[in-house]
Amino acid sequence: MTDRSLHRLQSALYAKSTSAGRVRSSVRRPERGRLPPLLAVVAWILLAAGLAMADEAVVATRAGWIDSFEGPAKGYAVIRVGQELPVRYLMPLEQGDLVEVRAADGRIRIRLGEGKEISLSHARSRFTVPAPAAPPTTWGNLVRWAGDWLTALHSDAAPTRTITAASRGETDIPLSSGLLSSERVGWPAGQRPITLAWNGGQPPFQVTVVATADPAKEPVLKEIGIRQRIHRTAPVMLEPAEYLLVIADAAGYAWRTLVIAGAEEAVPKPPAGSIPDDLPPEVRTTVEAAWLACQDGGQPWRLTAYQQVADLGDYPPAALLRRALVEDAKLPASAKAGDLTSP
Repeated sequence: MTDRSLHRLQSALYAKSTSAGRVRSSVRRPERGRLPPLLAVVAWILLAAGLAMADEAVVATRAGWIDSFEGPAKGYAVIRVGQELPVRYLMPLEQGDLVEVRAADGRIRIRLGEGKEISLSHARSRFTVPAPAAPPTTWGNLVRWAGDWLTALHSDAAPTRTITAASRGETDIPLSSGLLSSERVGWPAGQRPITLAWNGGQPPFQVTVVATADPAKEPVLKEIGIRQRIHRTAPVMLEPAEYLLVIADAAGYAWRTLVIAGAEEAVPKPPAGSIPDDLPPEVRTTVEAAWLACQDGGQPWRLTAYQQVADLGDYPPAALLRRALVEDAKLPASAKAGDLTSP
């Protein structure tokens, strides 16, 4: 090999070695305290999985809810991990929560899994929520909203205005009903009774339903001699059309509205999945009725919403909602904003 060839080979080797050196030097060494990129990605995946598992664990600790209570909410408390929480209707409870009755005449009703009910009074003023019998579903914004509204209605309730089936006799209060406070109300067509309720007026009362397309024709419903202010009519067939519904009293006052009977599918329904499937029927029905009562500004669907809870008897949340609908209670701000659709 000539000197010239050797020189070229040495030059090539030198160039290759310096190039490799530059490549090696261009690879950034991990800084002290930082993970290499691949390990960092793995760490993030594990962290996300851990957070998801932690969130599931929180959901799984939910073991029941506060169904109802008597008197002011300040007469009760829920203590969770040392923090005192205000009591409200349909408030979800978690394992380990301590429920206290502080009012001397207080009474609170707690619902646990598998239909178990706990009633606490001042004589039994404390209850620690046990672990759930089965993993429950998430509570959902709609149920929380309904509970908040019912709690507000409970706080604003005036016992002297409560309507009962025995509300009879004369009164100076004019006849009125929040169920018919709109010029038009929606109604599912078909044959079914109509449950009505109102305040005031002079008995006996009369209820009539007339088709507006032919007002001279015989009423499709006419019931007289009604002495109670809660009344369920006989089943009446309402074809898809407009009808005039009138409640009149002995003094000549009348409360009337147009009933727009349409397809049952036209009645608004809560979004799918917004109410847990495992709720007891009376709880689910009450939440659905509260949601319906707030649609389209409220009044158009209050009569139909009232029908949904009319048969729930003395179930406190349903009774509270019925009274609020009859008294034309103010809608919550969230309902007016339409913020009731997210689960």
